[in-house]
Amino acid sequence: MKKVLIITYYFPPLGGAGVQRILKFIKYLPDFNWIPLILTVKNADYYIKDHTLMEQVTDRENICYTHAILFGRFFRKIFHHNSEKLENVNRKDNIFLKPIKTIFNFLKKVFYTFVYFPDEYIGWIPFGLIKGYYFIKKKDVDLIISSGPPISVHIIGYFLKKFTGRKWIIDCRDLWETYNYVYNPFNFKFKIKTEEFFESKVFKYADRIVLASPPWVSQLKEKYHEVDKGKFSVITNGFDKDDFKDIESQRFEKEFNIIHSGNMYMWRKPDNFLIAVNNLIKK
Repeated sequence: MKKVLIITYYFPPLGGAGVQRILKFIKYLPDFNWIPLILTVKNADYYIKDHTLMEQVTDRENICYTHAILFGRFFRKIFHHNSEKLENVNRKDNIFLKPIKTIFNFLKKVFYTFVYFPDEYIGWIPFGLIKGYYFIKKKDVDLIISSGPPISVHIIGYFLKKFTGRKWIIDCRDLWETYNYVYNPFNFKFKIKTEEFFESKVFKYADRIVLASPPWVSQLKEKYHEVDKGKFSVITNGFDKDDFKDIESQRFEKEFNIIHSGNMYMWRKPDNFLIAVNNLIKK
């Protein structure tokens, strides 16, 4: 059987949708004669944790943990703490507060633009490259997959392909531009153009680009004409029947359920949707 190295930040004991996708890759790749190996971060920082997911990982010897300098863990505390301080100042001091907030927000923009490049996980790149290179050589890996976000995993994949000559697949659970808009919204506009340049370079160098949503294919083909259109494939998120085999289904005849199966990021609000539902109820 051939061996594939999957580079992922989101891995148990972290939880969330990204972890589920990776766990199912691990579970089903052997059915296609591929042995999955994992390159991930030790003591990763994320607000969703689920230690029970580690029970689904049977071969611990095929996991390579690395260190990482997680800037976000430290600077989130600083920015959040100082933002709260500024918000808690008495209203009578607002005349002095406004220029302070302006300066603070400008400094935040400078930080997010120049330090978080391509994202806050940039501090993982050197560690991932060094250990990933030796892990590939030690395990005689045939193929590399980088599953992002975060975008930093694709930078690791890019250089590991350069250093080892292995084939490399990019797995996009979210688009590069969407991810940075959601998680790093405090950027100067010129950073977007810089990121588009790097995204194009990374996509051209990859051997295959797997997307989690069909509309993204036409979107990226239109955006990057220079990227080989034959590289794009789709593997949507789904569900594993084995996870539900012991659950008895129920039908709710008197209830109408609407599910948002995702996260409400900082710029997304359900206000208009809830107002519309309320208006329907009143009718």
